[in-house]
Amino acid sequence: MKKNKFNQLLLKKSVEIGKALANLKGVKIVMLEGSIALGYGDKDSDIDLVVLSNRFPSLTEIKNKLHDFTQGIKVTQSNIAWLQIQFMYKNSEVNVGFGKYEDFRKDVKEINKNPKNPLFFIYKKHILNWILNTKIIFDRDNILKIRGKVKLTEKGKGENISRFYMELKKYFLKENSSIQIEIKRGNYLFINHLVYESLNKVLEILYTINNKFYRYPKWVLKDINKFKKKPKNVGNVLQAISKLGNSKSDLNKKIKLIKFLVKKLRPLMKK
Repeated sequence: MKKNKFNQLLLKKSVEIGKALANLKGVKIVMLEGSIALGYGDKDSDIDLVVLSNRFPSLTEIKNKLHDFTQGIKVTQSNIAWLQIQFMYKNSEVNVGFGKYEDFRKDVKEINKNPKNPLFFIYKKHILNWILNTKIIFDRDNILKIRGKVKLTEKGKGENISRFYMELKKYFLKENSSIQIEIKRGNYLFINHLVYESLNKVLEILYTINNKFYRYPKWVLKDINKFKKKPKNVGNVLQAISKLGNSKSDLNKKIKLIKFLVKKLRPLMKK
């Protein structure tokens, strides 16, 4: 497989910054998330790092410790649970989020008790994303060794698939479906919401039957190229849906395409 040169360069920069962040007082974990961690980085990609720590450092402390990396540094978010900073490094925009290590440790402990718990795949997506979809740069206590244990069992997969499919069936396939009712009402604002929600449920099912964790649709078209179980031409159908607008005519076209995908997913779910 041809290596993504942009991604390799961005990965090198990310590790340089990550190792410097690991020297801040109280830091337990530094990980890279987003496109670069997934191998999809390109010339427009930002570097997205997550730091889990016992304490949030001051901006002065960050500047002193990361003086080579902090061109134009600024705080973009600050509250009791999260600190976000942004700066430039070697022509790349860098976003670093600081979270509380203790909260993460508790979630990992809970997952460790039952690493095949499907509820975590529904309600703790950001935690699972950190465990499964990041590149670990620094892990002081080796807590992320759990990533090899976390997976959906057949039972968990069945629960995920059944729950989402029943909702899609209610929206699209039943006589007098939710979508049909809202079309009669002319409630296209709510129809737009249902279309977006339904597309995410289709993707949840598609990822689950391929034993993958789905978080959001940003890299779906790249991911599904690697999937073995998928409807024929699913990439083209998803592209067609995404290119349609929110007019009454386009929303009706989206509905037809999603209904097509729902029907095509059914036989794949039984395999």
